[in-house]
Amino acid sequence: MDTRRTLTTLILVSFLSTSAWAQSGELSLGPQINGFGIGASVSYSLTDLLSLSAEFGFLPISDVSLTVEDIEYTISPDISGGIIGINLHPFKGNFSVGVGVVLGKYSSEAETGQLSDAVEIGDTDFDAASVGSLEGDFAMEGAWPAVMIGWRGSGFNFGLGIAFNDRPDIEVISTGSINNNPFFQGELEKEIRRIREKFDAIGLIRIGYQFGIGSK
Repeated sequence: MDTRRTLTTLILVSFLSTSAWAQSGELSLGPQINGFGIGASVSYSLTDLLSLSAEFGFLPISDVSLTVEDIEYTISPDISGGIIGINLHPFKGNFSVGVGVVLGKYSSEAETGQLSDAVEIGDTDFDAASVGSLEGDFAMEGAWPAVMIGWRGSGFNFGLGIAFNDRPDIEVISTGSINNNPFFQGELEKEIRRIREKFDAIGLIRIGYQFGIGSK
Protein backbone atom coordinates (compact mmCIF):
# COMPACT_ATOMS: atom_id res chain seq x y z
CA MET A 1 0.00 0.00 0.00
CA ASP A 2 1.50 3.38 -1.04
CA THR A 3 1.73 6.46 1.16
CA ARG A 4 -1.36 8.15 -0.28
CA ARG A 5 -3.57 5.11 0.27
CA THR A 6 -2.21 4.65 3.78
CA LEU A 7 -2.99 8.27 4.64
CA THR A 8 -6.45 7.97 3.07
CA THR A 9 -7.19 4.87 5.15
CA LEU A 10 -6.06 6.54 8.37
CA ILE A 11 -8.26 9.58 7.72
CA LEU A 12 -11.28 7.38 7.02
CA VAL A 13 -10.70 5.38 10.21
CA SER A 14 -10.30 8.59 12.22
CA PHE A 15 -13.54 9.99 10.77
CA LEU A 16 -15.52 6.87 11.56
CA SER A 17 -14.03 6.58 15.05
CA THR A 18 -14.84 10.22 15.83
CA SER A 19 -18.39 9.74 14.52
CA ALA A 20 -18.84 6.77 16.85
CA TRP A 21 -18.32 8.74 20.07
CA ALA A 22 -20.16 11.89 18.96
CA GLN A 23 -23.21 12.28 21.22
CA SER A 24 -24.57 15.75 20.60
CA GLY A 25 -23.73 18.88 18.72
CA GLU A 26 -24.88 21.46 16.22
CA LEU A 27 -25.94 20.31 12.76
CA SER A 28 -26.02 22.61 9.75
CA LEU A 29 -26.51 21.99 6.05
CA GLY A 30 -27.15 23.84 2.84
CA PRO A 31 -26.43 24.28 -0.89
CA GLN A 32 -22.90 24.53 -2.18
CA ILE A 33 -20.84 24.93 -5.33
CA ASN A 34 -17.54 23.05 -5.25
CA GLY A 35 -14.88 21.56 -7.50
CA PHE A 36 -17.27 18.82 -8.60
CA GLY A 37 -20.08 21.21 -9.54
CA ILE A 38 -23.32 21.98 -7.72
CA GLY A 39 -24.40 20.10 -4.61
CA ALA A 40 -24.74 20.42 -0.86
CA SER A 41 -22.71 20.24 2.34
CA VAL A 42 -23.34 19.31 5.97
CA SER A 43 -21.36 20.04 9.15
CA TYR A 44 -21.69 18.59 12.63
CA SER A 45 -20.02 20.45 15.51
CA LEU A 46 -18.81 18.02 18.15
CA THR A 47 -17.36 20.81 20.31
CA ASP A 48 -16.39 24.45 19.83
CA LEU A 49 -13.05 23.19 18.52
CA LEU A 50 -13.94 20.13 16.44
CA SER A 51 -16.42 19.32 13.69
CA LEU A 52 -17.19 16.65 11.12
CA SER A 53 -18.19 17.54 7.57
CA ALA A 54 -19.37 16.00 4.34
CA GLU A 55 -20.11 17.47 0.95
CA PHE A 56 -20.93 16.33 -2.56
CA GLY A 57 -21.42 17.77 -6.01
CA PHE A 58 -21.87 16.91 -9.66
CA LEU A 59 -21.47 18.71 -12.97
CA PRO A 60 -24.77 18.85 -14.90
CA ILE A 61 -23.15 19.57 -18.28
CA SER A 62 -23.12 17.19 -21.23
CA ASP A 63 -20.85 18.88 -23.80
CA VAL A 64 -18.37 21.76 -23.64
CA SER A 65 -16.46 23.45 -26.47
CA LEU A 66 -12.92 24.44 -25.58
CA THR A 67 -10.15 25.97 -27.69
CA VAL A 68 -6.57 25.18 -26.68
CA GLU A 69 -3.61 26.38 -28.76
CA ASP A 70 -5.96 27.18 -31.67
CA ILE A 71 -7.47 23.67 -31.65
CA GLU A 72 -11.17 23.38 -30.84
CA TYR A 73 -12.18 20.42 -28.69
CA THR A 74 -15.62 19.07 -27.89
CA ILE A 75 -15.51 17.65 -24.35
CA SER A 76 -18.12 15.42 -22.71
CA PRO A 77 -17.40 15.53 -18.96
CA ASP A 78 -18.59 13.11 -16.29
CA ILE A 79 -17.73 14.66 -12.91
CA SER A 80 -19.14 13.85 -9.49
CA GLY A 81 -17.92 13.20 -5.97
CA GLY A 82 -17.55 14.51 -2.47
CA ILE A 83 -15.38 15.02 0.58
CA ILE A 84 -15.64 13.83 4.16
CA GLY A 85 -13.47 15.55 6.74
CA ILE A 86 -12.48 16.26 10.31
CA ASN A 87 -12.02 19.97 11.07
CA LEU A 88 -10.31 21.96 13.80
CA HIS A 89 -11.80 25.36 14.72
CA PRO A 90 -8.88 27.04 16.57
CA PHE A 91 -10.80 30.24 17.38
CA LYS A 92 -14.08 28.47 18.31
CA GLY A 93 -15.83 29.99 15.31
CA ASN A 94 -16.50 29.03 11.70
CA PHE A 95 -12.87 29.34 10.65
CA SER A 96 -11.50 25.81 10.25
CA VAL A 97 -8.49 23.78 9.21
CA GLY A 98 -9.26 20.22 8.23
CA VAL A 99 -8.11 16.95 6.75
CA GLY A 100 -10.32 14.65 4.75
CA VAL A 101 -10.79 12.19 1.96
CA VAL A 102 -11.97 13.06 -1.53
CA LEU A 103 -14.15 10.38 -3.09
CA GLY A 104 -14.67 11.35 -6.67
CA LYS A 105 -14.62 10.83 -10.38
CA TYR A 106 -13.28 13.14 -13.04
CA SER A 107 -13.65 11.67 -16.50
CA SER A 108 -14.33 12.94 -19.98
CA GLU A 109 -14.27 12.12 -23.65
CA ALA A 110 -12.82 14.65 -26.07
CA GLU A 111 -12.49 15.02 -29.84
CA THR A 112 -11.20 17.74 -32.12
CA GLY A 113 -13.08 17.20 -35.35
CA GLN A 114 -11.14 17.27 -38.62
CA LEU A 115 -7.94 19.29 -38.16
CA SER A 116 -7.10 21.90 -40.79
CA ASP A 117 -3.73 23.20 -39.58
CA ALA A 118 -0.49 21.56 -38.49
CA VAL A 119 -0.70 20.29 -34.91
CA GLU A 120 2.14 20.10 -32.38
CA ILE A 121 2.29 16.83 -30.48
CA GLY A 122 5.23 16.15 -28.20
CA ASP A 123 8.05 18.18 -29.75
CA THR A 124 6.99 17.81 -33.38
CA ASP A 125 4.55 19.51 -35.76
CA PHE A 126 2.46 17.02 -37.73
CA ASP A 127 0.50 17.56 -40.93
CA ALA A 128 -3.22 17.95 -40.26
CA ALA A 129 -4.26 15.74 -43.18
CA SER A 130 -2.26 12.77 -41.87
CA VAL A 131 -3.48 13.26 -38.29
CA GLY A 132 -7.14 13.62 -39.28
CA SER A 133 -8.70 14.30 -35.89
CA LEU A 134 -7.80 13.46 -32.30
CA GLU A 135 -10.01 11.49 -29.93
CA GLY A 136 -9.25 10.88 -26.28
CA ASP A 137 -10.43 9.61 -22.92
CA PHE A 138 -9.48 11.05 -19.52
CA ALA A 139 -10.28 9.20 -16.29
CA MET A 140 -9.31 9.89 -12.68
CA GLU A 141 -11.31 8.08 -10.02
CA GLY A 142 -10.68 6.98 -6.44
CA ALA A 143 -10.12 8.12 -2.88
CA TRP A 144 -7.48 10.76 -2.19
CA PRO A 145 -6.30 12.49 1.02
CA ALA A 146 -6.90 16.22 1.19
CA VAL A 147 -6.27 19.26 3.38
CA MET A 148 -8.64 22.24 3.60
CA ILE A 149 -8.93 25.69 5.15
CA GLY A 150 -11.82 28.14 5.26
CA TRP A 151 -15.16 28.90 6.92
CA ARG A 152 -17.50 26.04 7.81
CA GLY A 153 -20.71 25.78 9.83
CA SER A 154 -23.93 27.80 10.08
CA GLY A 155 -23.91 30.77 7.74
CA PHE A 156 -21.58 31.63 4.87
CA ASN A 157 -19.18 28.85 3.87
CA PHE A 158 -16.01 29.17 1.82
CA GLY A 159 -12.93 27.02 1.54
CA LEU A 160 -9.77 26.20 -0.38
CA GLY A 161 -7.75 23.02 -0.29
CA ILE A 162 -5.66 20.49 -2.14
CA ALA A 163 -6.12 16.79 -2.83
CA PHE A 164 -3.15 14.50 -3.40
CA ASN A 165 -4.59 12.31 -6.13
CA ASP A 166 -3.30 9.59 -8.42
CA ARG A 167 -2.34 10.58 -11.94
CA PRO A 168 -5.15 10.10 -14.46
CA ASP A 169 -5.47 7.45 -17.16
CA ILE A 170 -5.29 9.14 -20.55
CA GLU A 171 -5.72 7.61 -23.98
CA VAL A 172 -5.44 9.54 -27.25
CA ILE A 173 -5.67 8.28 -30.84
CA SER A 174 -5.48 9.86 -34.25
CA THR A 175 -8.15 8.97 -36.78
CA GLY A 176 -5.69 9.55 -39.64
CA SER A 177 -3.14 7.36 -41.38
CA ILE A 178 -0.33 8.50 -39.07
CA ASN A 179 -1.81 6.78 -36.01
CA ASN A 180 0.22 3.59 -36.62
CA ASN A 181 3.47 5.46 -37.17
CA PRO A 182 5.94 4.54 -34.34
CA PHE A 183 7.48 8.03 -34.25
CA PHE A 184 4.04 9.64 -33.97
CA GLN A 185 3.11 7.25 -31.18
CA GLY A 186 6.32 8.13 -29.34
CA GLU A 187 5.54 11.85 -29.52
CA LEU A 188 1.95 11.16 -28.48
CA GLU A 189 3.15 9.26 -25.39
CA LYS A 190 5.46 12.15 -24.57
CA GLU A 191 2.52 14.57 -24.72
CA ILE A 192 0.38 12.29 -22.52
CA ARG A 193 3.16 12.03 -19.90
CA ARG A 194 3.41 15.82 -19.74
CA ILE A 195 -0.32 16.10 -19.14
CA ARG A 196 -0.35 13.38 -16.47
CA GLU A 197 2.51 15.03 -14.57
CA LYS A 198 0.32 18.11 -14.02
CA PHE A 199 -2.12 16.05 -11.94
CA ASP A 200 -0.05 15.06 -8.90
CA ALA A 201 -2.49 17.23 -6.96
CA ILE A 202 -5.71 19.11 -7.67
CA GLY A 203 -7.07 22.27 -6.10
CA LEU A 204 -10.31 22.22 -4.12
CA ILE A 205 -12.75 25.09 -3.72
CA ARG A 206 -16.19 25.39 -2.17
CA ILE A 207 -18.64 28.23 -1.57
CA GLY A 208 -22.12 28.01 -0.12
CA TYR A 209 -24.42 28.62 2.81
CA GLN A 210 -25.43 26.32 5.66
CA PHE A 211 -28.58 26.60 7.74
CA GLY A 212 -28.35 25.52 11.37
CA ILE A 213 -31.01 22.94 12.23
CA GLY A 214 -29.81 21.78 15.63
CA SER A 215 -28.12 23.08 18.76
CA LYS A 216 -25.66 21.78 21.31
